[in-house]
Amino acid sequence: MVKPISQPENATRNAILTAARWEFTENGLRGARMQEIADRAGINKALLHYHFRDKEGLYQATIQSVIEEVVKNIARPFLDKEKPRSAEESIRELVRELITILRQNPHLVGMVLRELSDGGKHLAPLLATVAPWMQQIARGVFGQKKSPKGVPPAHLMMNMMFMIWGTFVFQPMYTKILPAAGFDIILNEAFYEDRVKCISAMVIQSIGIQKGGEQ
Repeated sequence: MVKPISQPENATRNAILTAARWEFTENGLRGARMQEIADRAGINKALLHYHFRDKEGLYQATIQSVIEEVVKNIARPFLDKEKPRSAEESIRELVRELITILRQNPHLVGMVLRELSDGGKHLAPLLATVAPWMQQIARGVFGQKKSPKGVPPAHLMMNMMFMIWGTFVFQPMYTKILPAAGFDIILNEAFYEDRVKCISAMVIQSIGIQKGGEQ
């Protein structure tokens, strides 16, 4: 019989994973140090190794926690059978939810980019485990439109994800370039609300949803 994790042990494990996210984001798998993670988590190294035997295992667990957290949060609205949504509502909700998650967890973008730059070998198997949630999201967003207006659903999903993640990935670049070109950029609530509206509008227009939800 598997021994359940006690509340104190669970709290310690969560503290380790939170600390590991920042350390792996800043230094990647190769550059991260277990002692630094223990210090960030406020524990000694022996306790860290009690929960995670080695750095590779901790890294895999950290990546898994990141992917599951993001996908569960964005999939949750589409699993609610009692609140049916139009395709237009689903798109806006998905864009808003993902932008909110990335704003609240700035380390997520850096950690995923670090993993991809290292070859992404830890990412692909984990994405396969969350594929059912991704299917729920795709159905919720595009399931009501059998043939999107000239754009395959897979490309719409890729375009939408690129625009959302690009908002954060390219932030250091556009916050310098756009002001130099005469565009004011202030990273406040209004800015992110405009991003939600702009991205949603582009995707909705690509699908061919007309005003009032007609297709």
